[in-house]
Amino acid sequence: MSVTLESSYDDWSVAQLAKALGKQGDADYFTKLAYSYKNVFDPAIGLMAPKSADGKWVEKFDPKLGGGNGGRDYFAEVDSWLYTFSVQQDIEGLIGLFGGLNSFNAKLDRLFVEQYGTSKFQFLGQFPDATGLVGLYAQGNEPSFHIPYLYDFSGQPWKTQRRVRQLMDA
Repeated sequence: MSVTLESSYDDWSVAQLAKALGKQGDADYFTKLAYSYKNVFDPAIGLMAPKSADGKWVEKFDPKLGGGNGGRDYFAEVDSWLYTFSVQQDIEGLIGLFGGLNSFNAKLDRLFVEQYGTSKFQFLGQFPDATGLVGLYAQGNEPSFHIPYLYDFSGQPWKTQRRVRQLMDA
């Protein structure tokens, strides 16, 4: 799952390079691949979620605790809550998947207050890389670093300022 999300960003980056080199066919091809992230957004839970080999949603998937040790069955180091916001190349498209700015901002707000669904000890035992937690946001792990800045793109830049100050003061 994280492979799909991270490859989508990589494909977008390759498309930008191809465009700069005047290779429009390659740019078009990789731009199309950059939107693959949409295939793993499950509107029923409003988060990115894994699919089985037959293309169906994994049943009984827990977006907080699913994926085994480190979430590595589906992700790399963290959970669905964090990887849902890993669409740096198409923030407008990600906002669209949520149904617009209000829904996107509500989910982003919730990330910073959502609880683990288990004890903190058990959560950190499963996700040892999820350090510096503020809700389910993990300031101590690189898949998260861009997330507070998403408010700048969703019409609420004051929330970026508030969250960044909160994280710097923690």
